[in-house]
Amino acid sequence: MLEDEVSGVMASSRARQIQYAGPAFGLLGLAIGYTTLSGLGQGVLSLLAASFFLAVNMIPDEASSLLVLGSVCGLLGCFMGCGLGGLSMADPRMPLFLVAVTLFHATEFAFSVLCHSKTIEFRCFLLAPVPAAGYSIAIVAAICEFWLWQAAGITLPGVLVGGLTLLGAGLVLAGWSLRTAALFTARSNFTHIVAHYKDPSHRLVQHGVYGWCRHPGYVGWFLWSVSTQILLINPVCIFCYSWVSFRFFAVAQPPDAVSEMRYYESGRWGFSLLLGLSASVLPRALAMALPNAVLTYGVSLLLAAEAEGAASRDAEITDSIVLLAETFTAVMIFILTARLQIAYDRWWEGGTLLQKTRGEWFNAYSSLIAFSSGKVELQAKVEEFHHLLARLMSLLYCCALQQVSPSDRAFNILNPCGLEKETDLSNFTHLFVYVRTSFTDQSTPAAAQITDVDASTSSIQFTDYDLDETQIGGTVSFLPPIDMEFGAGGVAVVVVMVVVESLQGGSISVAVAACDPTHQTKEFQASLKYLQGIDDREEVIQQWIQRSVVLRMADGILPVPPPVISRVFQEMSRGIVNLQNARKIADFPFPFPYHQISIAVLIIHWSLMPLLSSMLLLPLNGAGVSFAVTLFLWCIHFTALQLESPFGDEPNDLPMDQMIADFNQSLFTLLKSHVQIPPSYTPQRTELSMDKKKSLQSQSFEDEAWNIPLCLPPRVAFLDGGEVPEEARGMDDEAHRMHDDALPSSGGRSEDSEDVAGGEILSTTTSEMAIQQV
Repeated sequence: MLEDEVSGVMASSRARQIQYAGPAFGLLGLAIGYTTLSGLGQGVLSLLAASFFLAVNMIPDEASSLLVLGSVCGLLGCFMGCGLGGLSMADPRMPLFLVAVTLFHATEFAFSVLCHSKTIEFRCFLLAPVPAAGYSIAIVAAICEFWLWQAAGITLPGVLVGGLTLLGAGLVLAGWSLRTAALFTARSNFTHIVAHYKDPSHRLVQHGVYGWCRHPGYVGWFLWSVSTQILLINPVCIFCYSWVSFRFFAVAQPPDAVSEMRYYESGRWGFSLLLGLSASVLPRALAMALPNAVLTYGVSLLLAAEAEGAASRDAEITDSIVLLAETFTAVMIFILTARLQIAYDRWWEGGTLLQKTRGEWFNAYSSLIAFSSGKVELQAKVEEFHHLLARLMSLLYCCALQQVSPSDRAFNILNPCGLEKETDLSNFTHLFVYVRTSFTDQSTPAAAQITDVDASTSSIQFTDYDLDETQIGGTVSFLPPIDMEFGAGGVAVVVVMVVVESLQGGSISVAVAACDPTHQTKEFQASLKYLQGIDDREEVIQQWIQRSVVLRMADGILPVPPPVISRVFQEMSRGIVNLQNARKIADFPFPFPYHQISIAVLIIHWSLMPLLSSMLLLPLNGAGVSFAVTLFLWCIHFTALQLESPFGDEPNDLPMDQMIADFNQSLFTLLKSHVQIPPSYTPQRTELSMDKKKSLQSQSFEDEAWNIPLCLPPRVAFLDGGEVPEEARGMDDEAHRMHDDALPSSGGRSEDSEDVAGGEILSTTTSEMAIQQV
């Protein structure tokens, strides 16, 4: 305890030193660079900057000494000062680049100092975010390409250079602002250090800039990095930066974020949707529209220079060009909108068919639960059939979604473990917790006892599975499920929790057994193994369900006539037919010729638009028109691409993860005893005149509802082992008295034995089920 306090005090003291020393070194370097080194020239500054970014790769990421961190802060401030001092040059592109890069890394380090003061290391500068010095090589490549174009003597018109420099500087500022806002909005929930385990204090941030964009930090980085090359007018690095950054963040994006569908609220006016970038096609469309607008502006300047002093363009040629552009654009719009409509129809039909499949199979499952016998002697078999049916239905819907999914995708299902009874682990030679009820019932408290040869520990009792350090007097360690063997008899169990504690001076291990795999029938294990090796799994599982229904009818578990049970088979068959129709969308892609023609006309239009616009309009007007038309057409194209394959894992695809989670929850809900016991209805006798009844009938239901009590059977109150509340007992007694008054000649009512048995079965607590990944 004392060592922890001392280490905490030392960490706090070191954080305060860095908080003061970092800005001090940075400001000192800024002053030196601005006053002394800014006159060295752009070539010397570029060489020094390239050397600095190569040299930082020799610093370990874990370096945390005050000397290293202060030196890096000073050098960043020095290069920033040099850049600020060179802004007055005729060509300020390289000074602006140095200011943009140094400001970015200084902001990253300042965020870590303010929000993560306990983990301040060299990696917080983000100067080496990728392995093999990739980031440093990218910076050096940008500097080299800039000077190669200068050495080759290839120059652009001054107006074009000024426009691109201004555009790049504005986008750099926008990207840096977005990432900075994301950092200080998330604060402690964002870190530069990769975490392999979830921090309990971490929270999902959904306000601020995270309400506009799901990953604003990624978007800001992408925009900043590409814009620095637009600032330098490096065409090769623009392409390379865009491709590498996009691939890097596509891999870094969490899988759960990729597969989650984008939900949104349009608001009162709908203008807030313009700020959303998650699941939007605007970024990709902008990547096509911005270069087209820049190209249009450059071509317009070149044509204007050639036509200077010449006569105005022929009116007939101009009219012909306008007619050609209008006709070509109209044909393109028709082709793209027709394709978009077909893609949307595929998307909507796919979602409709999956929901129909879900509805048909759930109705069949609900019918089988309702048709089950209520006899006491069949109680165990009925419960076993219900659990088996629920797990098979969950597995059926999971395989159905995997059948239409284009990738090998995992979905949540109800845990198949626990289908068989658990083994008595009485021959366990070590300390263990023996759970008397099913392990899958995690929400219901279950009595558990530590068993050991030592009598002093056998009296320790736990009331539920939430074993903490206070209850056991030691350290709790949770492990993933693993197969182990314990005891002299070699009893195999699945360990889901291991507790290492210090009890009475000795170190012991406590294991909670979920189920005994050796107790599962060999036939069931063989069935699961067989299911993994075939393609049409859903058809095999449907056959298992239908065969199980037939066998349960013969055993008396489903005591209903065959014509009634046939409805279940009809619903199962309609579900598989809907699934086959959904497979039609997954297996039959969009027609290739249509796809090929649409992309071909888009490329032709993109190539001709700068020339046509520059011949008809002034440079700025032509660039604006090219940007708007190109953005609109490519938005239609990318939207169609998003919708034509609805069963993927992108944000605009169908939410299949949520669909199966909802299905599993519905399956589990019907296993609860409260759901299986229908409420009783007791009519209330009233003494009202005919006039009063007419007046009540003329009123709406909301104005004055009838006073009709809705009563549950008295046995429902004993589901949790508690006593019947006074209100429920009084309501039930009143209902019985009214019923006796209504039937005076009956002399009481005798209950059917099968009804009583059904109540006893349905009042048993049904085990909840865990979720696992397949």
